[in-house]
Amino acid sequence: MKNFTFSRRNFRDLQNLGLYKDHKKYLGGYKWLNWHRYLIMDAVERYQSTQQNRSEPLGRILAICADYKEAVFLHEFPFQEILLSGISDPDDKLQNIMQQDSRISHKKENSENISLPSRSYDLVFCKDGLHHLARPIQGLYEMLRVCKKAVIIIEGYDCLLTRILEAVNIASVYERNIQGNIKCRDNYVFRWGKRHLQQILNSFYLDSGYHVYMTLGWVSDRATFNRLRIIKLLGNCLGCAISYLPGFEGNTMTAIITPGIDIPPDPIAVSERDQNSTPTVAW
Repeated sequence: MKNFTFSRRNFRDLQNLGLYKDHKKYLGGYKWLNWHRYLIMDAVERYQSTQQNRSEPLGRILAICADYKEAVFLHEFPFQEILLSGISDPDDKLQNIMQQDSRISHKKENSENISLPSRSYDLVFCKDGLHHLARPIQGLYEMLRVCKKAVIIIEGYDCLLTRILEAVNIASVYERNIQGNIKCRDNYVFRWGKRHLQQILNSFYLDSGYHVYMTLGWVSDRATFNRLRIIKLLGNCLGCAISYLPGFEGNTMTAIITPGIDIPPDPIAVSERDQNSTPTVAW
């Protein structure tokens, strides 16, 4: 895949995942929140490095399907503006952060139909949000439409082993009673694969120079965050080792997408087209 660059989760990073006490006043110190921090910071630091190499600022970021966790970690970067969007009103934690950082704001948006203009934000970001949509691919198309410089998605990854884990009811297929979903609707856990992204991006950008930097790996509640160091060590060793085997690449994916130069026009209804134009008819 000429448009893709692949890497694996770093073993040392997984071993060093701990409680980030500096953020406890916002986050409450739950074990999964240091995983959120690692994923968010790792992805945005890669984007930041690219922008620094280009001698360009980070610009403005839109984070869709977002809440206070994104605000806590994104505010550490020198973005000009940080807009969080979601279907719910901001909670007390997010309002507290917005009061402390004037760059951060919130807007109620349906991620399948974002009201913002095309190419209006430099970076469009989503972590564990697209699979909550009834139309996750439409959500990605909206991210691609709104972005100018890059899209970052952090989602579940589809490989042979995750399908086996689904078949034996170890990995979730559906998520039930999710309050953050529209009308609290259940959602299918849509997992992305290399081929999924390739087909979507080929359709959107054609062969015009888009690129995907994809990081894959395994994370397990039973291993990655186990209090017993030996179990954590063995679990991370096994996960890192098998991630290099075909079909066993991982259950988590970070994809940083930079646009191609051939960007399609925004979709419009037939009634909005120039009614005076003469259609070409092939007999």
